[in-house]
Amino acid sequence: MVRGEEGEDHIRYWMRNRNTVEFIGLWETLHNPGFKPVEFDTLEKKLDLIILT
Repeated sequence: MVRGEEGEDHIRYWMRNRNTVEFIGLWETLHNPGFKPVEFDTLEKKLDLIILT
């Protein structure tokens, strides 16, 4: 989607950022009436494993 001059995938790095994930969760909580926080918590835990590896 967004690539730097050397072909880096900036979106991938942005989505691995803990602050980004927390922002998306907060935004969804405020603006999406169908948002399921329990399912999002599961996603956050999986992301933590990806970030740590």
